[in-house]
Amino acid sequence: MTYPIYLLKRQARRLSRAKNIPLHDALDQIARREGFQAWSHLSSAITRQADPEPNLVSAPGGLLLIGARPGQGKTVTGLIWAADAVRSGHRASIFSLEETEPAIQARLLRLDRRDVVTSDRLQIDLTDGLDADHIISRLGAAQPGDIAIVDYLQLLDQNRRSPPLRDQVTRLRALAQEKRMRIACLSQIDRRFELSGKSLPDYTDVRRADALGANLFDKAYFLHKGRTGLVALSTSG
Repeated sequence: MTYPIYLLKRQARRLSRAKNIPLHDALDQIARREGFQAWSHLSSAITRQADPEPNLVSAPGGLLLIGARPGQGKTVTGLIWAADAVRSGHRASIFSLEETEPAIQARLLRLDRRDVVTSDRLQIDLTDGLDADHIISRLGAAQPGDIAIVDYLQLLDQNRRSPPLRDQVTRLRALAQEKRMRIACLSQIDRRFELSGKSLPDYTDVRRADALGANLFDKAYFLHKGRTGLVALSTSG
Protein backbone atom coordinates (compact mmCIF):
# COMPACT_ATOMS: atom_id res chain seq x y z
CA MET A 1 0.00 0.00 0.00
CA THR A 2 1.03 3.63 -0.44
CA TYR A 3 0.71 4.52 3.25
CA PRO A 4 0.34 2.72 6.60
CA ILE A 5 -3.26 1.80 7.34
CA TYR A 6 -3.77 4.26 10.17
CA LEU A 7 -2.87 7.07 7.77
CA LEU A 8 -5.31 5.73 5.16
CA LYS A 9 -8.03 5.96 7.80
CA ARG A 10 -7.09 9.58 8.45
CA GLN A 11 -7.28 10.31 4.74
CA ALA A 12 -10.71 8.69 4.56
CA ARG A 13 -11.99 10.85 7.41
CA ARG A 14 -10.76 13.98 5.64
CA LEU A 15 -12.33 12.82 2.38
CA SER A 16 -15.63 12.16 4.15
CA ARG A 17 -15.70 15.68 5.55
CA ALA A 18 -14.53 17.34 2.32
CA LYS A 19 -17.09 15.58 0.10
CA ASN A 20 -19.82 15.28 2.75
CA ILE A 21 -20.11 11.55 2.15
CA PRO A 22 -20.49 8.69 4.64
CA LEU A 23 -17.23 7.49 6.11
CA HIS A 24 -17.74 3.95 4.78
CA ASP A 25 -17.96 5.36 1.23
CA ALA A 26 -14.79 7.35 1.79
CA LEU A 27 -13.03 4.25 3.12
CA ASP A 28 -14.07 2.30 0.03
CA GLN A 29 -12.75 5.07 -2.24
CA ILE A 30 -9.40 5.05 -0.45
CA ALA A 31 -9.26 1.24 -0.70
CA ARG A 32 -9.95 1.31 -4.45
CA ARG A 33 -7.20 3.86 -4.89
CA GLU A 34 -4.87 1.38 -3.18
CA GLY A 35 -5.89 -1.39 -5.57
CA PHE A 36 -8.49 -3.19 -3.44
CA GLN A 37 -12.16 -3.80 -4.23
CA ALA A 38 -13.40 -2.20 -1.02
CA TRP A 39 -12.24 -1.37 2.50
CA SER A 40 -13.34 -4.79 3.72
CA HIS A 41 -11.09 -6.34 1.08
CA LEU A 42 -8.17 -4.20 2.21
CA SER A 43 -8.81 -5.10 5.86
CA SER A 44 -8.89 -8.81 5.15
CA ALA A 45 -5.53 -8.56 3.38
CA ILE A 46 -3.67 -7.46 6.50
CA THR A 47 -2.96 -9.31 9.69
CA ARG A 48 -3.50 -6.36 12.00
CA GLN A 49 -6.43 -3.97 12.05
CA ALA A 50 -4.25 -0.93 12.68
CA ASP A 51 -0.60 -0.02 12.69
CA PRO A 52 0.99 1.27 15.87
CA GLU A 53 1.43 5.02 15.85
CA PRO A 54 5.10 5.74 15.09
CA ASN A 55 5.60 7.53 18.42
CA LEU A 56 4.87 4.27 20.21
CA VAL A 57 7.50 2.12 18.56
CA SER A 58 10.59 3.35 20.36
CA ALA A 59 11.23 4.83 23.78
CA PRO A 60 13.64 7.74 24.33
CA GLY A 61 17.16 6.39 24.19
CA GLY A 62 16.21 3.73 21.66
CA LEU A 63 17.57 2.76 18.28
CA LEU A 64 14.96 1.55 15.81
CA LEU A 65 15.30 -0.18 12.45
CA ILE A 66 12.51 0.39 9.88
CA GLY A 67 12.83 -2.24 7.18
CA ALA A 68 10.95 -2.85 3.93
CA ARG A 69 11.40 -3.52 0.25
CA PRO A 70 11.15 -0.44 -2.02
CA GLY A 71 7.72 1.15 -2.23
CA GLN A 72 6.33 -0.43 0.93
CA GLY A 73 6.21 2.71 3.10
CA LYS A 74 9.38 2.82 5.19
CA THR A 75 10.22 6.40 4.18
CA VAL A 76 6.66 7.53 4.83
CA THR A 77 6.75 5.84 8.23
CA GLY A 78 9.98 7.63 9.13
CA LEU A 79 8.66 10.99 7.98
CA ILE A 80 5.44 10.60 9.97
CA TRP A 81 7.46 9.66 13.03
CA ALA A 82 9.62 12.78 12.60
CA ALA A 83 6.68 15.06 11.83
CA ASP A 84 4.72 13.93 14.87
CA ALA A 85 7.75 14.66 17.04
CA VAL A 86 7.89 18.22 15.68
CA ARG A 87 4.19 18.66 16.34
CA SER A 88 4.70 17.55 19.94
CA GLY A 89 7.41 20.18 20.50
CA HIS A 90 10.56 18.15 19.87
CA ARG A 91 13.19 18.57 17.19
CA ALA A 92 13.45 16.14 14.29
CA SER A 93 16.46 15.67 12.04
CA ILE A 94 16.26 13.86 8.72
CA PHE A 95 19.57 12.68 7.30
CA SER A 96 19.30 11.35 3.76
CA LEU A 97 21.51 10.23 0.92
CA GLU A 98 18.47 9.23 -1.13
CA GLU A 99 16.09 12.20 -1.22
CA THR A 100 16.30 15.87 -2.15
CA GLU A 101 14.98 18.52 0.20
CA PRO A 102 12.10 19.46 -2.16
CA ALA A 103 11.13 15.78 -2.39
CA ILE A 104 11.07 15.42 1.40
CA GLN A 105 9.03 18.59 1.75
CA ALA A 106 6.62 17.42 -0.94
CA ARG A 107 6.11 14.13 0.89
CA LEU A 108 5.35 15.99 4.11
CA LEU A 109 2.85 18.19 2.29
CA ARG A 110 1.10 15.12 0.88
CA LEU A 111 0.96 13.80 4.44
CA ASP A 112 -0.84 17.00 5.50
CA ARG A 113 2.19 18.19 7.51
CA ARG A 114 2.53 21.71 6.06
CA ASP A 115 3.18 23.13 9.52
CA VAL A 116 6.12 20.77 9.93
CA VAL A 117 7.71 21.82 6.62
CA THR A 118 7.96 25.43 7.84
CA SER A 119 8.92 24.61 11.43
CA ASP A 120 12.35 25.59 12.75
CA ARG A 121 12.30 22.34 14.72
CA LEU A 122 12.78 20.34 11.50
CA GLN A 123 16.31 19.85 10.17
CA ILE A 124 16.97 18.24 6.79
CA ASP A 125 20.58 17.28 6.12
CA LEU A 126 21.60 15.88 2.73
CA THR A 127 25.37 16.12 3.15
CA ASP A 128 27.40 14.00 0.72
CA GLY A 129 29.39 11.28 2.41
CA LEU A 130 26.94 11.12 5.29
CA ASP A 131 28.12 8.88 8.12
CA ALA A 132 27.81 8.49 11.89
CA ASP A 133 30.51 11.08 12.63
CA HIS A 134 28.60 13.72 10.71
CA ILE A 135 25.26 12.76 12.26
CA ILE A 136 26.73 12.93 15.76
CA SER A 137 28.26 16.34 15.04
CA ARG A 138 24.85 17.69 14.02
CA LEU A 139 23.04 16.28 17.05
CA GLY A 140 25.28 17.67 19.75
CA ALA A 141 22.48 19.88 21.09
CA ALA A 142 19.77 17.20 20.94
CA GLN A 143 17.34 17.05 23.84
CA PRO A 144 15.46 14.09 25.36
CA GLY A 145 12.62 13.06 23.07
CA ASP A 146 14.17 14.49 19.90
CA ILE A 147 14.18 12.25 16.83
CA ALA A 148 16.61 11.52 14.02
CA ILE A 149 15.85 9.60 10.83
CA VAL A 150 18.71 8.08 8.83
CA ASP A 151 17.89 7.28 5.19
CA TYR A 152 19.27 4.78 4.80
CA LEU A 153 21.38 2.42 6.90
CA GLN A 154 23.32 0.61 4.16
CA LEU A 155 24.69 3.86 2.71
CA LEU A 156 26.49 4.98 5.86
CA ASP A 157 29.78 3.36 4.92
CA GLN A 158 29.77 3.99 1.18
CA ASN A 159 32.63 6.42 1.78
CA ARG A 160 35.77 4.29 2.16
CA ARG A 161 37.09 6.66 4.80
CA SER A 162 34.09 5.99 7.06
CA PRO A 163 34.30 3.34 9.80
CA PRO A 164 32.69 -0.09 9.27
CA LEU A 165 28.91 -0.13 9.40
CA ARG A 166 28.68 -1.94 12.73
CA ASP A 167 30.99 0.59 14.39
CA GLN A 168 28.88 3.46 13.09
CA VAL A 169 25.61 1.97 14.31
CA THR A 170 27.20 1.27 17.70
CA ARG A 171 28.06 4.96 17.97
CA LEU A 172 24.56 6.01 16.95
CA ARG A 173 23.09 3.74 19.62
CA ALA A 174 25.41 5.27 22.23
CA LEU A 175 24.31 8.75 21.11
CA ALA A 176 20.63 7.84 21.44
CA GLN A 177 21.23 6.55 24.96
CA GLU A 178 23.35 9.52 26.01
CA LYS A 179 20.92 12.15 24.71
CA ARG A 180 17.75 10.18 25.55
CA MET A 181 16.63 10.77 21.98
CA ARG A 182 15.24 8.34 19.41
CA ILE A 183 17.05 7.37 16.24
CA ALA A 184 15.48 5.37 13.41
CA CYS A 185 17.52 3.86 10.59
CA LEU A 186 15.64 3.02 7.41
CA SER A 187 16.90 -0.24 6.01
CA GLN A 188 16.88 -2.16 2.77
CA ILE A 189 15.50 -5.69 2.76
CA ASP A 190 17.20 -8.28 0.60
CA ARG A 191 15.24 -9.18 -2.56
CA ARG A 192 15.48 -12.85 -1.60
CA PHE A 193 12.74 -12.15 0.95
CA GLU A 194 10.20 -12.01 -1.89
CA LEU A 195 10.91 -15.65 -2.68
CA SER A 196 10.81 -16.79 0.94
CA GLY A 197 7.03 -17.18 1.28
CA LYS A 198 7.02 -15.06 4.45
CA SER A 199 4.32 -12.41 4.84
CA LEU A 200 6.74 -10.00 6.55
CA PRO A 201 10.50 -9.59 6.55
CA ASP A 202 12.43 -10.28 9.71
CA TYR A 203 15.90 -9.31 10.85
CA THR A 204 17.53 -12.09 8.85
CA ASP A 205 16.20 -10.39 5.69
CA VAL A 206 17.94 -7.08 6.45
CA ARG A 207 20.53 -6.38 3.81
CA ARG A 208 24.04 -6.70 5.28
CA ALA A 209 22.67 -8.06 8.56
CA ASP A 210 25.82 -10.17 8.81
CA ALA A 211 27.87 -6.97 9.03
CA LEU A 212 25.64 -5.57 11.76
CA GLY A 213 24.85 -8.38 14.15
CA ALA A 214 21.52 -8.48 15.97
CA ASN A 215 22.39 -6.73 19.21
CA LEU A 216 22.51 -3.10 18.12
CA PHE A 217 18.84 -2.21 17.59
CA ASP A 218 16.26 -2.10 20.36
CA LYS A 219 13.34 -2.76 18.02
CA ALA A 220 12.62 -3.36 14.36
CA TYR A 221 9.51 -2.31 12.47
CA PHE A 222 8.86 -4.21 9.24
CA LEU A 223 6.38 -3.41 6.47
CA HIS A 224 5.18 -5.37 3.44
CA LYS A 225 2.00 -5.07 1.36
CA GLY A 226 0.02 -3.40 4.13
CA ARG A 227 1.21 -5.76 6.84
CA THR A 228 3.35 -4.45 9.65
CA GLY A 229 5.26 -6.01 12.50
CA LEU A 230 7.09 -4.54 15.47
CA VAL A 231 9.59 -6.82 17.17
CA ALA A 232 11.97 -6.39 20.07
CA LEU A 233 15.56 -7.34 19.39
CA SER A 234 18.15 -8.50 21.89
CA THR A 235 20.55 -5.76 22.83
CA SER A 236 23.92 -5.69 24.47
CA GLY A 237 22.86 -3.09 27.02
